[in-house]
Amino acid sequence: MCFGDTDVSWGMWGANGKRGLALTPPARPKPLRRGEGPALSPGEREEHQAPLRASRARRIPPPRRPLDRQVPNLRTRPSLQTRRDVPPSPTLVGEGWGEGKSAIAWKFTVPKARRKFGAICLFVSTCWLLNVAAAAPISRGPVTSNPTLTTSGPDASPAFHLLTVGQVDGTGVFLSQIATGTGFELGAVPIRVADAPLFGRVGLLTRDQVQAALRSVRPDLDSARWTGADSIRLTRRSRLLPESEVRDMLTATLQRDAVKDRGELSLRLARPWTSVSVPDEPLILNVLDLPTAGVSQHFIVRFELVAGNEHLGPWQAVLQARIMRDILVAVAPTRRGQILEASDVAIERRDTLALREPLDASVLRSGALEWIDPVPIGQPVLGRSLRPRPVVQRGMMVDGLVRDGSLNILLKVEVLADGLPGQMVRVRNPKTKREFYAKVKDEQTVVISL
Repeated sequence: MCFGDTDVSWGMWGANGKRGLALTPPARPKPLRRGEGPALSPGEREEHQAPLRASRARRIPPPRRPLDRQVPNLRTRPSLQTRRDVPPSPTLVGEGWGEGKSAIAWKFTVPKARRKFGAICLFVSTCWLLNVAAAAPISRGPVTSNPTLTTSGPDASPAFHLLTVGQVDGTGVFLSQIATGTGFELGAVPIRVADAPLFGRVGLLTRDQVQAALRSVRPDLDSARWTGADSIRLTRRSRLLPESEVRDMLTATLQRDAVKDRGELSLRLARPWTSVSVPDEPLILNVLDLPTAGVSQHFIVRFELVAGNEHLGPWQAVLQARIMRDILVAVAPTRRGQILEASDVAIERRDTLALREPLDASVLRSGALEWIDPVPIGQPVLGRSLRPRPVVQRGMMVDGLVRDGSLNILLKVEVLADGLPGQMVRVRNPKTKREFYAKVKDEQTVVISL
């Protein structure tokens, strides 16, 4: 039977090995080249080339509708002539064929490479699902929110997974730092298994050593299952020590040991500090060498750092120091013998490292003071500039008390020098012109010692 330009043959088995109708495309005549074959007339040549042109015309896709007028047809598949990626070997399925008939459904033949790829993907997916199902633990107890911490059975032992690398501090090596556990809460109770390596060195801890340490401190974990690495590489946690932290530690140490209550110490490094690697732990600074004069405006100090039982350093630093303190500053003209008043001075915060015995506001509450030397305006008031006001002054006549056992003699004497209570001054008897040493008792009495 012929359908268009295609021969239709029916049989138990078609030409392509499938049961049903088979379409056999017509044989395409070989095009004649120039100079080959018998000489044909124009009519014969046209008759010879017509089937070839018709076959070529069938492979040209029909013009597509505009986008706004395209209607998808989900019931039928597009013709083979509109798809160039499918080989032209269709299979005719269904009934009703012939000229003028449209009840023909086309079933595309899937290429062999695609069928093989689909079978491989199906096989791999099936194997993966079977492996996942076989590896999943079967929990006979109640379902928990975290199945990784659930053990199967009441007698199941915890499992630990040893890491390959770990970082510890100077306190030691703990189980939670080197392994992860299932069925055991590692963070609940810290379990120390070994000493930490020295800073800057690398320690190696094997699985057997960890198990031996656990056997001595926690015998109940002897039956635990271990997986992971055979050994773990341990290092100390470290960080960089910046200049600001070094300056703060030096300031706190020198303030406590050298400056004390003289004022607030302020330091600055005269040379830039190169950041060094130190343990990531609390550090203590110890001063090794300090100048004999102590803290001065420019001095050199040697120090070391202590982290636990380890000593780091030593290092040397060139420092510039200041000691800030609230002191008295003259704000009014002064003269010798003048009584100190609060309006003569003011309180300012200045560097007292180069000053000797600067006075603070406490002297205003100590009693009557007088100026010994005039102080320029704006200059700090030092201890040598003031003195307590004498209770007896030179040229005053006071009572002189002479004691000899139970005998007390009182006479008038002349004071030859200024004196404070408790000081020894020279006095003279105005009648005999004889001089004695006497101790000032108060403003009107001195005690003469013979």
